Amino acid sequence: MWIPIITQYLSVLSVHDETGHILDMRDRYCATLIFPLKGRIRFSADECVTLADGTHPIYLSRGTCYRNECLEEARSIMFNFQDDIAPGTIESLPPAPAGAVSEAYWSIQKAQGDTCALALILSCLYRLLYQVLGNAEHEKGDLLAPALEMMRCRFCESGLMLDDLASAAHISKVYLGKCFVARYGQSPMRYLREIRMRHAVDYLRERRPVGEVARLVGYTDIFQFSRAFKQHFGVPPSRFDEG
Repeated sequence: MWIPIITQYLSVLSVHDETGHILDMRDRYCATLIFPLKGRIRFSADECVTLADGTHPIYLSRGTCYRNECLEEARSIMFNFQDDIAPGTIESLPPAPAGAVSEAYWSIQKAQGDTCALALILSCLYRLLYQVLGNAEHEKGDLLAPALEMMRCRFCESGLMLDDLASAAHISKVYLGKCFVARYGQSPMRYLREIRMRHAVDYLRERRPVGEVARLVGYTDIFQFSRAFKQHFGVPPSRFDEG
C-alpha cells in the first residue's frame, strides 16, 4: 500500500470492544486506520480474512463491506478520513513505532481546538502514515515468516490454501502474493508446490509407492500429483531415478 492523499479529515476515536462483539459494515462511509492497542479483531470480506492486533494495524478504504468480529477484548484507536485509495480495500499494515499512535491521537485531539487545526491534524496523520508505511519494505521478511512456517509444517495437508497462509501472516492474499513475488520470484502456492516436490523426492527414494507419496505431500489425486511432479522435474514419479 502506498501513502494515500488525504482529502478530508473526519475524526479520531478511542474504541472499546468486548469479546464476541460483531459489526456488519456495508459500504463504509470513509477510510480508516485501526490500531488495536490490546486484543484481536477479525475482519472478513468475501473469502478474505484479515486479523488486527497490537502488531498488525489495519487500513479500510471507503466503500468496503466486511464483518468485524472481536476475538479478544480490544481497545483501539481509529483515525477516520477521506482519501484517494480505491473503494473496497482492506490492508494489514506493519506495526507503528512504539508510542506513535498515542502521540498522533493526543496531538490531533489537542489540534482540534487550534486556529490552524486542519494543517496540524493532516501533518499528524501523514507523519503516522509515513512511520507505518515508510518502512514497509523492511518488514516483508518478518511478515512472511508465519506463512513459511505453516508451509513447512503443514505441506502434507491437501486443504492448505492461500487463505490459510494469508491469515497466518495477518495480511491479505494480494499483499502476501506481492511479498512472495518480490522475495522469491513466484507465488505462495508455487513455493508450496516446491516444498511438496522436494519431500516427494525423499519419499520416492525410500521406494514408497507413488500413491502413498502423493498422499504424504498433500495430493488427494494421484494423477494431479504425477502431473505436478513431471512439470517440476521433467519425468513422472514412476520413472524417477535418484541417479
